[in-house]
Amino acid sequence: MAAPRADRGRAAVPVGPGDAFPYSATFRLLGARILVRTSHPRCLAGVGDQFSAAREDPWTTPDQIVECSWPEAERYLFRSRPAGEAATPLRGVRVLTPGGPCAEWTGPDPPLPAFRLPPIQGRFAGLHAAAVRLPAGGVLVAGARGSGKSTVAVDLVNRHGGEFLTDETVFLHRRTAVVEPYAGAVGVWEAGRLKHRVPAVDACRSVARGPGEMAALVVLHPGEPAGLRDLDAGGAFREILAHHVDVGAQADEAMTTLAGLAHRLPAASAGWSSYADLLALPDTVVAWLRANTG
Repeated sequence: MAAPRADRGRAAVPVGPGDAFPYSATFRLLGARILVRTSHPRCLAGVGDQFSAAREDPWTTPDQIVECSWPEAERYLFRSRPAGEAATPLRGVRVLTPGGPCAEWTGPDPPLPAFRLPPIQGRFAGLHAAAVRLPAGGVLVAGARGSGKSTVAVDLVNRHGGEFLTDETVFLHRRTAVVEPYAGAVGVWEAGRLKHRVPAVDACRSVARGPGEMAALVVLHPGEPAGLRDLDAGGAFREILAHHVDVGAQADEAMTTLAGLAHRLPAASAGWSSYADLLALPDTVVAWLRANTG
């Protein structure tokens, strides 16, 4: 069970007098234990809301330590920055790994988690998609920002007995169809209007604690006629290639992983042109999934 909301940002007892980062918590992200240390309790509470399903007891040595002096957990703690800011330090944030340097974070990638540092480095290929584990099999829901991924994923979980893995970035174990859980805060829609992001454990009835193997792929296309249209392997590869996200794997490994998905999994293009169409998609996806994996 997920921790109660009030517990997500719970501060540890300060290490000692004068500690610059007296508020801390440990999170399990992408297979790594990450200790987050902050100067302000509201910052730690924001991290707890972002990674509400990943809280762990700090019983062992962390793989990474993220220290942050910001008053609030702002978006670039978890999200990539514009490429033009690659050489600009993210002031007030640093990441420490065993034997690694201790310096302010630079580069466009988010520092939490630092997926280009050990032990996460090179383990995953990325896809801009949602992932849900359903009784009939796991389904990847890819699409551009604002295409409805979160709406479809949350509905698949709450009405169709699924487990939520992620709704923004899919981290695929290289050369497999296995998705590592990465349940960040979820942006949900209501009556066609985007609401604020909420913790995954509040938006979803069930959040996966372990990896899930995918059985099918759906690519969302807002503005197109409603319904699903099957894709062959070549069409599926072209579709998901447009949604590839660089999360540290070498280019040949990432392309091999995506090509493997396109050739192994049944795939479909899903169009919708109205909010009512979008709300109807999960039922259509479940029926299609059962027909193609049964």
